[in-house]
Amino acid sequence: MELVVASVEIQLSETMQAYIDGRVSSGGFADASDYVRELIRADEARLDWLRAEIALGDESGTSPFTMEELVEQAFENARRKCA
Repeated sequence: MELVVASVEIQLSETMQAYIDGRVSSGGFADASDYVRELIRADEARLDWLRAEIALGDESGTSPFTMEELVEQAFENARRKCA
C-alpha cells in the first residue's frame, strides 16, 4: 500500500519556531515535521485515553452524592493535604 503524504503550511511565532528547532537539534527528532507528527500522535493517544475514561464514568452509574457534597469533599481533601 502506497503512503499518501499531505503537505501543510503553518505560521508560528519566532519563539515557537525556536522551540521546535531546539527539540530537533537535541537529537530527538529528524526534523520539524517529525516533531509535529509526534505531537499529533501524542494528542490522539491522549484523546483516546480521555474518551475511554469518559466511557468508564458513564458506565459507572449515578453518584449517590449531590454536586454540593462532592465539591465540599474535594475542598476538605485539599485542606487536609495542605495542612
